[in-house]
Amino acid sequence: MLFKTYLRNRTQFVEISQTDFRNHTQRIYQFSLRVTAHGVLQSSVLGLLLFLVHMNDLPLNTQEEKLVLYADDTKYVGHW
Repeated sequence: MLFKTYLRNRTQFVEISQTDFRNHTQRIYQFSLRVTAHGVLQSSVLGLLLFLVHMNDLPLNTQEEKLVLYADDTKYVGHW
């Protein structure tokens, strides 16, 4: 039950800040709030734990492909 409530009805938005140092101006672009269908909250203890549980067994479930895992990155390097 805890995981369902943690993963359900999450929202996110994107904000981009652009600074022009020559003119000393800054523009901020904000995109509307959206409901996310996948993913977990970043910078949370539970989010990190769920990521590690998911990634830990990923190479075991890809029998024909070779994957290289490092920190939060995954790279496909071809067949064995």
